[in-house]
Amino acid sequence: MVNTENQKLEEKIDLTTFSAGWLQRFRESKTSDLADVLVSEYWKLKISEPPNDKKKTTKKKEAETLLSSITVDARLQSNAPLFLRRYVGRGQILASTISFDGVGNDLIRQRAFVPFLHELVMGLSETASSRNVELNHPLVVRSLPCQPLKIKVTGPNETPHYAQRTGSRNRIQWVLQPPRLSGIYTFHPGCMVINFAKQQVPLEVPFSVYAPRSESNLDRLNEADVESLNKSYEITWQRNSDEMLASIADASGGIEIWPMLLLLFIAMLVVELLMTKKLVQGGHHQMDAETPATIPAVE
Repeated sequence: MVNTENQKLEEKIDLTTFSAGWLQRFRESKTSDLADVLVSEYWKLKISEPPNDKKKTTKKKEAETLLSSITVDARLQSNAPLFLRRYVGRGQILASTISFDGVGNDLIRQRAFVPFLHELVMGLSETASSRNVELNHPLVVRSLPCQPLKIKVTGPNETPHYAQRTGSRNRIQWVLQPPRLSGIYTFHPGCMVINFAKQQVPLEVPFSVYAPRSESNLDRLNEADVESLNKSYEITWQRNSDEMLASIADASGGIEIWPMLLLLFIAMLVVELLMTKKLVQGGHHQMDAETPATIPAVE
């Protein structure tokens, strides 16, 4: 771990060293503020040369076929590696020398942080297979060892879906209607396959459904976009944080019922008190008892 707090200047990211495809949109400082990131702590990594071992076992040879050489996708201004990447089979692994939690750098405070993460995930998950599907496109599975009539599919939050079988003979496929939510969708056809440990396990076919990449557009909204959002969602726009805080302070909290109920309850107590006082002062009259009339005796 390298700590630059004791040095005169903190490290910054060198945008000109961005070599990966998913980093190209952040190379220009006019459209990206990643050049303003201040790095006070980072891990100092060095790419080691693979050992020249003539007596390689079968497992080591298989591992070398899965692992590609390491490439440096980005560097700091001191030429220290920032992002290192390598292929592992059909997937990719990215090693970052800085953290993404706000400790040791202020990357998460930049406006381009969310689009940067979006492009990072898209870049690492990009393969030549058809398992990465854009939103609102159907998911299709073919060539399964079994042929069920329908396949259960679990989506985000374990939401169940079902893919129906279509076609016949060598053109059988299972189609899931276009999902409306991005995330991971896994097909569970119920077939048993043998894994690397030579054990029979149920087959699972995962798909990654992603939203259009236009969501990470860094361009600011123009006046036409702002007016359209105002009409559609009744959004009130503020120029800066000071105006936003002032509008929140001046905004009405709406009509609340409990103050009205409290006033009504107090009014009822006052009316009851006045009525009780009036009854005590002049509401009771004492009546004299009348003497009984004399009835003459009858002889």
